[in-house]
Amino acid sequence: MNILLITDSYPPEIRSASLMMSELARGLTRNGHRVSVITSIPKYNLIEGISPSKDLFSLKEEEGIRVLRLQTPPLHNVSHLKRGFGQMVLPVIFSLAGLFIGRVDASIVYSPPLPLGLTAFFLKLLKGANYIFNVQDLFPQNAIDLKALKSPYLIKIFRGMERFIYRGARYITVHSSGNKDFIAGRGIKSEIIKVVHNWVDLAVFKEEKGKFDLGIGVDLRGKFVALFAGVMGYAQDMDVIVETARRLEKYPDIVFLLVGEGSQKLKIAARMKEFSLKNIILHPFIPLERYPDLVAICDVGLVTLKQSMRTPVVPSKILGYMAAGKPIIGSLNKESEANDIIREAGCGWSEKIMGPPEMASAVLRLYNDSTLKERMGWNGREYVKQHFSMDGALAAYEQLLQKM
Repeated sequence: MNILLITDSYPPEIRSASLMMSELARGLTRNGHRVSVITSIPKYNLIEGISPSKDLFSLKEEEGIRVLRLQTPPLHNVSHLKRGFGQMVLPVIFSLAGLFIGRVDASIVYSPPLPLGLTAFFLKLLKGANYIFNVQDLFPQNAIDLKALKSPYLIKIFRGMERFIYRGARYITVHSSGNKDFIAGRGIKSEIIKVVHNWVDLAVFKEEKGKFDLGIGVDLRGKFVALFAGVMGYAQDMDVIVETARRLEKYPDIVFLLVGEGSQKLKIAARMKEFSLKNIILHPFIPLERYPDLVAICDVGLVTLKQSMRTPVVPSKILGYMAAGKPIIGSLNKESEANDIIREAGCGWSEKIMGPPEMASAVLRLYNDSTLKERMGWNGREYVKQHFSMDGALAAYEQLLQKM
């Protein structure tokens, strides 16, 4: 089949979304499909020192995959108004590109952003290509919960767009049963909503403590490293980690390593200066291929979300932590199905970690009990083997594509 992936994030941008879509593209190519990708020219989450391209577009063959990258308006680290405008213009740009992409038998869309579904619907009319809509974040509900979207008129518009895109899809894929129930509750037929868990490649993750030079002049040998890796945005509630670090200042061997970028990074740096915190290290994104080495140097993985969120989202970073055999400490909204995964796997705590006091206590517990730390890490890796394999997810998408 000629399969088109539609996503605003693709390597070299460093995000879980770009990694997932590139792995899916490579997997489908290995299975004999002709895969093309329409995506944005990356502007965000790039390795320090790499400047965004100023080209209007580029078309390259990468590992047997045709990748068409287009210049698009800014979508991140801008005001809500500019971000909303960018998201509405994005499907127009991608749809025009779709005119020149050649034959398309089926397309797979990564959401967010939600409006990219309009591109898939346009190509469905133009080329007869049904689409699979892969929902990772439940927009607009998550924006409403975070009070980023308040206008009743805009909420009505996005709710209508959500229903339109969902009903036009041949299948909707979600990464948890809670997300399936949520979408079914929006009046969508449950038989077209399929749970396909996000995946992680176990082969690239190391179980032993690694040796990784971050190049920042900090020696982490002999340190107990609590890692947060990913986007540091408003939804991630980074204040919880900063306050936890403040509570553990008197433990010189405990270090909080925060790797990534996002709208809250400057705020974190300001609070570090305000409180003279020496136990937090901020570091830019690293290349995707070095991420397993990064996780290997840590002792515990941290994951946080705003308590105001009411969607069952599962942050993808927990799978990387589990694959590397690292226990997890989470401060998550009660609705997140990550709580169920962490509890069932026996790989850490999240349901009772509601704030800095509880998170600090959990860090200390693992710091003082290496046997518990190792057991929880082993539990997480074994759970990933059984439930979150790349082969299983790829097989699920193949089954759906055969029915298109």
